[in-house]
Amino acid sequence: MSQLGRHSWMQKFAVAARGVLLGLQGERSMRVHAAAAMGVSLVGWWLELSASEWGLLVLCMGFVIAAELLNTAVERLAAVVEPKEHPQIRDVLDLAAGGVLMAALAAAIVGSLIFWQAYQRKNASLAPSKTSAVSPFPTAHRPLLTIQYSPLPHSIPNAPAGGIGTPPTIPNLDLPMNRGSIPKFTPTLFRL
Repeated sequence: MSQLGRHSWMQKFAVAARGVLLGLQGERSMRVHAAAAMGVSLVGWWLELSASEWGLLVLCMGFVIAAELLNTAVERLAAVVEPKEHPQIRDVLDLAAGGVLMAALAAAIVGSLIFWQAYQRKNASLAPSKTSAVSPFPTAHRPLLTIQYSPLPHSIPNAPAGGIGTPPTIPNLDLPMNRGSIPKFTPTLFRL
């Protein structure tokens, strides 16, 4: 048994990298997942995904590959513990495989939603515009959350006679809030 706790961080990373290489060399399904991740990356590059969309895709790809590595570890451990077929070992292996399936299905759904939205954006940017409105953001880098200001009525009930005071600012967003305006938050993550 390896005494991993006594190794340096470089040795720990080397051991982990060896585990990934063992998974790629010994498991066909691991190679399929790695090839799918490369294909997803190429399509994402072609669709000019935003940073947040890339983040979601990388998270999903990493989750699927990690699940496949854990499944491979369980399979190899089961082969050592019980070389013959055993009903309980079979159930454990089926559970591990089911975990990989669920991770892959969730990743496929998230990837489909992201790619569909990005494809719609790409088509819209290639088509001639019917309006003269121009977005302040490039097509591939629209924010997940937009803030719009809508004016308040000119007279505010129970307001002091001299006015409300100096308008506050939002320090993190660096957007001044003009007196008489309130922010309106519009989520746009999965707008189809």
